[in-house]
Amino acid sequence: MIWLPEHRGRQNTAEKRLLGFNSKTEEWTQQISMDPDKWFAIRLSSSVVAMDSKGNIYVGWIMGGALSKWDRETR
Repeated sequence: MIWLPEHRGRQNTAEKRLLGFNSKTEEWTQQISMDPDKWFAIRLSSSVVAMDSKGNIYVGWIMGGALSKWDRETR
């Protein structure tokens, strides 16, 4: 799986997601909200993706002072 942050989306005001691309099937199979609780008052742009040793994914936000985490265990 190849993971990418959705930087702007189709519209800058659209919800930002973590996108998963399956390189074997060549399809986008994952679309995970990076702000499911609507914590951000304004729509920010996601920037950096990092994965830890347990497969959890972290996304940093440009000018947002925030970090989103996707937990592999709880999905």
